[in-house]
Amino acid sequence: MTKRRLQAEAAHRIARVAVEEDGREDITSVVSVGKGTRAEARIECRSAGVVAGLVFADAVAEVCSTRPADWQVR
Repeated sequence: MTKRRLQAEAAHRIARVAVEEDGREDITSVVSVGKGTRAEARIECRSAGVVAGLVFADAVAEVCSTRPADWQVR
C-alpha cells in the first residue's frame, strides 16, 4: 500500500471520529450557517509555500457526504 493511501485512510478514520463527536449536527454550524449555503474560497500567497492538511479536508468532506474541494494551483 502506498504512503499516500495510508495517509488517506488514517485521515478518514480521524475525520469520522471527529464528525461522530459532534453528533447528527454540529450546533455551531446549525446556528451560524444557513441551510443550503454554498461557499467558495481562494487562498493566495505572495511567495512559495506549502499547504498542509488537504488530505484531512478531503476526508472530512467525504465523511460529511459533501462534494470534495477542487484544489487548484495556478
